[in-house]
Amino acid sequence: MNKVWIAEFDGICSVDQYVLKVKPGNNRRYIAHYLRSRKFLNTAPINSAPGQLPRIRSGEIGSTSILLPPLREQQQIAAILDRADQIYKQRRHAIDLLAGLTQCIFSEIFGDPANNFRNLQEGIVGDLVEDTQYGTSAKAYDVGDLPVLERFPPTPDRNRRQRSSLRTRLG
Repeated sequence: MNKVWIAEFDGICSVDQYVLKVKPGNNRRYIAHYLRSRKFLNTAPINSAPGQLPRIRSGEIGSTSILLPPLREQQQIAAILDRADQIYKQRRHAIDLLAGLTQCIFSEIFGDPANNFRNLQEGIVGDLVEDTQYGTSAKAYDVGDLPVLERFPPTPDRNRRQRSSLRTRLG
């Protein structure tokens, strides 16, 4: 869901894709950003059946309302969102590069642990730690009478989403 692509050329697409040709006087990049927005996803009539991916019919896309500022403002909004997307992709790329940095530095310093070219002493993890525990955690918050534990370091946004989702499921 939420996959919107702006074609730069004529071509053929699968039957699961809808081609929308934007009328003159509207900015196609603005409309593409809007179709990707949470506002659109929250108002669009998206159907899903058990065992099927969520989908929307092309006629339902056409009948869903959209906020439509003047063309000049659409262009400005699209330019800002395009730049934000570009920054996000650059950031993702930097994070991906950094993810490999630790392993690269480790290998540079110690070499491949499989051949231990520096003849480092080997140890057993259990001999190196004072204590190990399983399943202990302080509760993050309560939902009714149920304590909720966190598996990952909490962030305010994730906690808010999890609580909202959990309250919905528990009713």
